[in-house]
Amino acid sequence: MIRLFIALTIDHDIMQKFSAIITDFKSHGGKVKWVDAKNMHITLKFLGNTDPNMVESIKTELNKSVANFQAIESEFSSLGGFPNLRKPKVIWTDLEKNKDVVIKLAQAIEHACVAVGFEKNSKPFTPHLTLGRVKSYDDLSGLTEYLASYQFENLPINFNSVKLIQSTLTQEGPIYRTLDEIKLTERFCN
Repeated sequence: MIRLFIALTIDHDIMQKFSAIITDFKSHGGKVKWVDAKNMHITLKFLGNTDPNMVESIKTELNKSVANFQAIESEFSSLGGFPNLRKPKVIWTDLEKNKDVVIKLAQAIEHACVAVGFEKNSKPFTPHLTLGRVKSYDDLSGLTEYLASYQFENLPINFNSVKLIQSTLTQEGPIYRTLDEIKLTERFCN
Protein backbone atom coordinates (compact mmCIF):
# COMPACT_ATOMS: atom_id res chain seq x y z
CA MET A 1 0.00 0.00 0.00
CA ILE A 2 1.09 3.55 -0.70
CA ARG A 3 -0.29 6.74 0.87
CA LEU A 4 -1.69 9.15 -1.73
CA PHE A 5 -3.37 12.54 -2.01
CA ILE A 6 -4.32 14.96 -4.79
CA ALA A 7 -3.32 18.59 -4.37
CA LEU A 8 -2.63 22.05 -5.67
CA THR A 9 0.97 22.89 -4.85
CA ILE A 10 2.34 26.23 -3.72
CA ASP A 11 5.06 28.08 -5.62
CA HIS A 12 8.42 28.83 -4.02
CA ASP A 13 7.83 32.57 -3.41
CA ILE A 14 4.60 31.92 -1.51
CA MET A 15 6.28 29.12 0.47
CA GLN A 16 8.97 31.56 1.56
CA LYS A 17 6.42 34.18 2.61
CA PHE A 18 4.49 31.64 4.70
CA SER A 19 7.75 30.34 6.14
CA ALA A 20 8.49 33.87 7.41
CA ILE A 21 4.95 34.17 8.81
CA ILE A 22 5.35 30.82 10.62
CA THR A 23 8.69 31.96 12.06
CA ASP A 24 6.85 34.99 13.47
CA PHE A 25 4.11 32.75 14.93
CA LYS A 26 6.70 30.48 16.59
CA SER A 27 7.94 33.41 18.67
CA HIS A 28 4.52 33.61 20.40
CA GLY A 29 4.69 30.22 22.10
CA GLY A 30 2.45 27.20 22.01
CA LYS A 31 3.10 23.58 21.13
CA VAL A 32 2.35 23.53 17.41
CA LYS A 33 3.68 21.27 14.67
CA TRP A 34 4.24 23.85 11.95
CA VAL A 35 4.20 22.73 8.30
CA ASP A 36 7.58 22.71 6.58
CA ALA A 37 7.45 25.21 3.69
CA LYS A 38 8.53 22.62 1.12
CA ASN A 39 5.47 20.50 1.99
CA MET A 40 2.84 23.24 1.70
CA HIS A 41 -0.12 22.38 -0.52
CA ILE A 42 -3.91 22.52 -0.73
CA THR A 43 -5.31 19.01 -0.47
CA LEU A 44 -8.13 18.48 -2.94
CA LYS A 45 -8.67 14.81 -2.05
CA PHE A 46 -6.90 12.58 0.49
CA LEU A 47 -6.85 9.01 -0.78
CA GLY A 48 -4.89 7.44 2.09
CA ASN A 49 -3.43 3.95 1.85
CA THR A 50 -3.95 2.80 -1.71
CA ASP A 51 -3.14 -0.34 -3.70
CA PRO A 52 -0.28 0.62 -6.07
CA ASN A 53 -2.12 -1.22 -8.87
CA MET A 54 -4.79 1.51 -8.75
CA VAL A 55 -2.40 4.34 -9.64
CA GLU A 56 -2.90 4.11 -13.42
CA SER A 57 -6.71 4.14 -13.06
CA ILE A 58 -6.47 7.13 -10.71
CA LYS A 59 -4.26 8.99 -13.22
CA THR A 60 -6.69 8.27 -16.07
CA GLU A 61 -9.76 9.47 -14.15
CA LEU A 62 -7.88 12.45 -12.72
CA ASN A 63 -6.83 13.57 -16.20
CA LYS A 64 -10.44 13.32 -17.42
CA SER A 65 -11.84 15.16 -14.41
CA VAL A 66 -9.61 18.25 -14.74
CA ALA A 67 -9.46 18.43 -18.57
CA ASN A 68 -11.86 21.38 -18.82
CA PHE A 69 -10.46 23.43 -15.95
CA GLN A 70 -8.46 26.57 -16.59
CA ALA A 71 -5.52 27.73 -14.51
CA ILE A 72 -6.83 29.52 -11.42
CA GLU A 73 -5.81 32.94 -10.15
CA SER A 74 -6.44 33.20 -6.44
CA GLU A 75 -5.05 34.72 -3.26
CA PHE A 76 -4.53 33.80 0.35
CA SER A 77 -6.41 36.33 2.43
CA SER A 78 -6.86 35.57 6.12
CA LEU A 79 -6.11 33.18 8.96
CA GLY A 80 -8.53 30.63 10.30
CA GLY A 81 -8.66 27.68 12.62
CA PHE A 82 -10.52 24.40 12.85
CA PRO A 83 -12.81 24.58 14.75
CA ASN A 84 -11.91 28.26 15.47
CA LEU A 85 -8.90 30.49 16.26
CA ARG A 86 -9.72 30.71 20.00
CA LYS A 87 -9.04 26.99 20.48
CA PRO A 88 -7.66 25.69 17.18
CA LYS A 89 -6.64 22.14 16.37
CA VAL A 90 -5.45 23.32 12.95
CA ILE A 91 -4.23 26.80 11.98
CA TRP A 92 -4.72 27.63 8.29
CA THR A 93 -5.05 30.39 5.75
CA ASP A 94 -8.05 30.88 3.52
CA LEU A 95 -8.34 31.29 -0.24
CA GLU A 96 -10.36 34.32 -1.30
CA LYS A 97 -10.48 34.93 -5.04
CA ASN A 98 -12.00 32.11 -7.15
CA LYS A 99 -12.61 29.92 -4.11
CA ASP A 100 -15.74 28.61 -5.87
CA VAL A 101 -13.64 27.40 -8.82
CA VAL A 102 -11.30 25.51 -6.48
CA ILE A 103 -14.35 23.92 -4.84
CA LYS A 104 -15.70 22.85 -8.27
CA LEU A 105 -12.29 21.40 -9.13
CA ALA A 106 -12.27 19.41 -5.87
CA GLN A 107 -15.81 18.18 -6.58
CA ALA A 108 -14.79 16.97 -10.06
CA ILE A 109 -11.82 15.15 -8.53
CA GLU A 110 -14.09 13.68 -5.84
CA HIS A 111 -16.35 12.22 -8.57
CA ALA A 112 -13.32 10.80 -10.40
CA CYS A 113 -12.08 9.11 -7.24
CA VAL A 114 -15.49 7.63 -6.50
CA ALA A 115 -15.52 6.24 -10.07
CA VAL A 116 -12.25 4.42 -9.31
CA GLY A 117 -13.64 2.95 -6.07
CA PHE A 118 -12.85 5.42 -3.28
CA GLU A 119 -15.52 6.40 -0.77
CA LYS A 120 -17.19 9.77 -1.18
CA ASN A 121 -16.10 12.31 1.42
CA SER A 122 -19.01 13.13 3.73
CA LYS A 123 -17.68 16.56 4.76
CA PRO A 124 -17.98 19.61 2.50
CA PHE A 125 -14.67 20.69 0.96
CA THR A 126 -13.08 23.85 2.37
CA PRO A 127 -10.05 25.02 0.38
CA HIS A 128 -7.29 26.02 2.80
CA LEU A 129 -3.54 25.88 3.33
CA THR A 130 -2.62 24.24 6.63
CA LEU A 131 0.11 26.16 8.47
CA GLY A 132 0.22 24.18 11.71
CA ARG A 133 -1.43 21.58 13.93
CA VAL A 134 -1.79 22.27 17.65
CA LYS A 135 -0.24 19.50 19.77
CA SER A 136 -1.20 20.87 23.19
CA TYR A 137 -3.34 23.68 24.53
CA ASP A 138 -0.80 24.36 27.31
CA ASP A 139 0.85 27.76 26.84
CA LEU A 140 -1.24 28.53 23.74
CA SER A 141 -2.93 31.75 24.90
CA GLY A 142 -0.13 34.07 23.70
CA LEU A 143 -0.27 32.57 20.24
CA THR A 144 -4.08 32.56 19.97
CA GLU A 145 -4.22 36.22 21.05
CA TYR A 146 -1.62 37.08 18.42
CA LEU A 147 -3.44 35.09 15.70
CA ALA A 148 -6.76 36.80 16.50
CA SER A 149 -5.31 40.20 15.63
CA TYR A 150 -2.86 39.10 12.92
CA GLN A 151 -3.23 40.69 9.49
CA PHE A 152 -1.26 40.02 6.35
CA GLU A 153 -1.54 41.44 2.87
CA ASN A 154 -3.36 39.21 0.43
CA LEU A 155 -0.86 36.90 -1.26
CA PRO A 156 -1.73 36.26 -4.93
CA ILE A 157 -1.14 32.77 -6.32
CA ASN A 158 -1.70 30.98 -9.62
CA PHE A 159 -2.62 27.31 -9.67
CA ASN A 160 -1.47 25.84 -13.00
CA SER A 161 -1.66 22.12 -12.29
CA VAL A 162 -3.08 19.35 -10.13
CA LYS A 163 -0.74 16.73 -8.70
CA LEU A 164 -1.15 13.14 -7.55
CA ILE A 165 1.35 12.83 -4.69
CA GLN A 166 2.72 9.90 -2.75
CA SER A 167 3.44 10.65 0.90
CA THR A 168 5.95 8.56 2.84
CA LEU A 169 5.81 9.22 6.58
CA THR A 170 9.16 9.41 8.39
CA GLN A 171 10.26 10.56 11.85
CA GLU A 172 11.64 13.72 10.25
CA GLY A 173 8.30 14.45 8.57
CA PRO A 174 6.57 13.38 5.36
CA ILE A 175 8.45 12.96 2.09
CA TYR A 176 6.40 13.81 -0.99
CA ARG A 177 6.89 12.40 -4.48
CA THR A 178 4.80 13.54 -7.46
CA LEU A 179 3.38 10.56 -9.37
CA ASP A 180 1.43 12.62 -11.91
CA GLU A 181 1.01 16.29 -12.76
CA ILE A 182 -1.94 17.41 -14.85
CA LYS A 183 -1.57 20.89 -16.32
CA LEU A 184 -4.63 23.10 -16.26
CA THR A 185 -5.36 24.97 -19.50
CA GLU A 186 -3.21 28.05 -19.95
CA ARG A 187 -5.98 30.65 -19.92
CA PHE A 188 -6.62 31.91 -16.42
CA CYS A 189 -9.99 31.83 -14.73
CA ASN A 190 -10.30 35.25 -13.12
